[in-house]
Amino acid sequence: MGTKNSRIRSFVFALNLSIQVTFLFGAEPITFLHFDSLPGGSRIDEEYSSQGVHFVNDYQPNSFFRSSPMIEAHANARTSPNVLVNDFYDSELYSSYNVPMAIWFDKPVTGVGMWLGTRSSCTETIQATVSLYDCQGVLMAQQTVSVSKAFNTPVEVDDPKGKAQLVLIDYGPNGCPEAIDEFAYQFSTKQCLEAVAPTVSITNPENYSVTNSDKVRLKGTVTEISGMLKTLKVNGSSVGATPVSGKQGEYSFAHSVNLVEGGNTFTVLAVNAAGLKGSASVTVNRGTPVSVNLTAFHLTQR
Repeated sequence: MGTKNSRIRSFVFALNLSIQVTFLFGAEPITFLHFDSLPGGSRIDEEYSSQGVHFVNDYQPNSFFRSSPMIEAHANARTSPNVLVNDFYDSELYSSYNVPMAIWFDKPVTGVGMWLGTRSSCTETIQATVSLYDCQGVLMAQQTVSVSKAFNTPVEVDDPKGKAQLVLIDYGPNGCPEAIDEFAYQFSTKQCLEAVAPTVSITNPENYSVTNSDKVRLKGTVTEISGMLKTLKVNGSSVGATPVSGKQGEYSFAHSVNLVEGGNTFTVLAVNAAGLKGSASVTVNRGTPVSVNLTAFHLTQR
């Protein structure tokens, strides 16, 4: 039962949890994230990187964001006082509608376990889908469950092949954001080699377009088949990338940039977890329209 290559499973009980987390013998120890050591309002992306896990966070100060995992107090937290909520600010949609919570790992895992819920202000029951993908974008495992603000839905999703490296937690077309507590995972002994660079597409503005405005909003998409997008930058400055529901590996971005008179070139650079890079550029010309007043006009006929 305890032999090195045994694939027999055991039940592991996490501290004071009633959730049973079933992972493989012969792999690394199970790690639990409780989200209680950081203060409320902390936005999470690389705070747990020392434990090999990264949270996709598109937060930008003074701008829209739709997938920003944030520590938040919750009356029904499984361990008091906090949970992790996929926070948002969007003056048009006012929700994280069709924007999943995305989590990726430095190494493949055998599976994940967690409690699912949502904000206390949400009164409805929601259908949640938890999906595991490997570093080549292949769906390894998936489970759909019902969740509510009661935070009483335990879920475990296992990858028998031990190759999963991306987790998507998706509440789909719903105004209530994804929220998790007591997140558990176990690294496997497998490897997954990512060999495809991300691709960047700028959809707005058009290349070589002309405007008299002093700023423009860059919009576009990044396709990263592993889903493990590490950084996204515009002319060297970090910008937010928002995961798209139902389109594993696709991210959208929207970022306002200032324009100077004349030509302005902007390069969007995406880097994935393997260090592979993809980019796209656009040039925008800013010019003040010139008005001409004609005080006299003479037509001479020959």
